[in-house]
Amino acid sequence: MEKDPVEAIGGSALKVYLVLLENSRPMGVRELQRRMGFKSPAAAKHHLDRLCRLGLVKRVEDGYIAVKPSSASILSMYMLFMGKMIPRTLPIAA
Repeated sequence: MEKDPVEAIGGSALKVYLVLLENSRPMGVRELQRRMGFKSPAAAKHHLDRLCRLGLVKRVEDGYIAVKPSSASILSMYMLFMGKMIPRTLPIAA
């Protein structure tokens, strides 16, 4: 059984991926750095490169875009609400 690439990431890389999923347009390295609060563009680039190697992010002319995995994954635990990715259990807990 093939391992889900989304399950191979965690922490900041997962947050970067979720931010890219929330956006309907490509994001550049510096834009992502500012959005995530990273101290340098190199930190954002590191996470983007890792996500590209896993096939979760694609480099396009204007920046980077998220690629949704074809299989059911950990992403099924999140939903898009008012332009933000939130855990599905959050509305139940409220």
